[in-house]
Amino acid sequence: MSYLGCVGQFMSGTGLNELFETVYASNVIPHMMSGKAVARAVRAHSLASTALGIILMRNHVNSMEAIADENNNIECLPECQLSSVCSA
Repeated sequence: MSYLGCVGQFMSGTGLNELFETVYASNVIPHMMSGKAVARAVRAHSLASTALGIILMRNHVNSMEAIADENNNIECLPECQLSSVCSA
């Protein structure tokens, strides 16, 4: 069994088929997951990996912005509150 066939077997039932059906016809998906349609499978996995990377980066940037906002709010506290926050 090919590498892509192993990945297809391992990822069965995870929703990857449904994800690929948004780009490819449903009758092609079994061939991609079994490793027969190699070019399509490589492109589909590359697209899925890129999309997940974009989602992860957006979440990371949003969390970093939230942390920066919290840090800015601490600096704007009055002096008496700032000393208690910084000493904690």
